[in-house]
This record gives sequence, C-alpha cells and structure tokens, in this order.
Amino acid sequence: MDLGYQLKEQRDVVAKTFANHGDTLGPSEVDFTLVKVDTAGGHTTLTLPVPTADMEKQEARFINTGANNLLVTVVAGFGGAGGGSDTLTLIRGEMAEVMCDGAYWYALHHSAAG
Repeated sequence: MDLGYQLKEQRDVVAKTFANHGDTLGPSEVDFTLVKVDTAGGHTTLTLPVPTADMEKQEARFINTGANNLLVTVVAGFGGAGGGSDTLTLIRGEMAEVMCDGAYWYALHHSAAG
C-alpha cells in the first residue's frame, strides 16, 4: 500500500551546546535529527524555525540530558493554533518529537522522564 509518504534517512545524533541558553534553530538542524541538549548551564530555550514549504516532512527529536529545563518553542503555536507561541517543557530525561508539514509545526510526542 502506497501512502505517498517516504521516510527520510535517520541522521546522526547532534549534540548541542548553547552558551546563551537560547537559540533559533535553522531548517537543517531540525531535518530528521536527534538533538541532545545538556542544560547543566541553565534553562535553555530552543525556537523552531518558521515553517516553509521546503520543510515539509522535517522531523526532530529533542532530549534533555541536563539538570535544568529545556523549552522547545514554536511561534504561532503548534498546528498554528496560537496567536503567540507554544512551548514544550522538558525536564531531565524527557524527549519530545516534532514534525513540520510545510506550514505548521506539530508536537507528535512528549515522553515523561523515568
């Protein structure tokens, strides 16, 4: 059965360090990537890039490996359902998966630590 959707190849794990405890990610940083973030230096906020048509089917998984919160933020809300922004808060050991359809970001999964 052809669903018209082809999976992309898994990329290597990307270990990120953010000196300013906040950054807006570029499209290549959320292209089916596993992003491990060590928040030992303080709470860290990552903002997903504004969706464009060429970002359709891009996915990323974020894992917090540090002691402080990791905030994954999207402007205009997940699924375009917000006037401001939506945020996923990940504590140590939690993971979140997001996907872009070319117009909006969607939170597919947010697993609890433990």
